[in-house]
Amino acid sequence: GIIHPLNDDWMIGSFQFGGKRRTKDGGYTQDGVGNVENGGWIAPLFYDPIDQMKIYTYKINDVLSKLFLDSGLTLVDFKVEFGLLDGSQIILADEFTPDGCRLWDVETGKKMDKDRFREGLGDVVESYHQVADRLGMNIKLD
Repeated sequence: GIIHPLNDDWMIGSFQFGGKRRTKDGGYTQDGVGNVENGGWIAPLFYDPIDQMKIYTYKINDVLSKLFLDSGLTLVDFKVEFGLLDGSQIILADEFTPDGCRLWDVETGKKMDKDRFREGLGDVVESYHQVADRLGMNIKLD
C-alpha cells in the first residue's frame, strides 16, 4: 500500500489480481477502486506513523520556510512534537516559537532565536519582538 504524499488520509492497497482499495480517512473505512476477480485477496493498507510524521514535517517546513523568507528571515531548522489523539490520529502537539527553531536575518545572518540566549549574544526579548513584528504580530512591550 501507499500513502498519498499531499493528503495523509488517502491510502491505496492492492488485490492479488489487480483490483485496488482506497481509504480517505486514514484506514477507518475502505472502498473499491477496481474490480476484484473471484479468489482475490486484499493486501493490507500500510500505515506507518513515522512516514506520516515525515509528511507533516515536510509540509510544515514548506509553509514556514516561505512565511519566514517573505519576512526577511531564514528558517535554519526547527523541532516539532507529535502526539496521538484517541490513541490513533497523529496530531501536531507543539507550539512554534523562536525557542523551537533557529531564525537568521537573510541579509545580515544575525541570529534572531534561542541562540541569542545560549551564546550570550543578548537582546533576546528584543530579537523575539523583531521576529513578531516582521510576521505582522505587532506585540506591544509594557
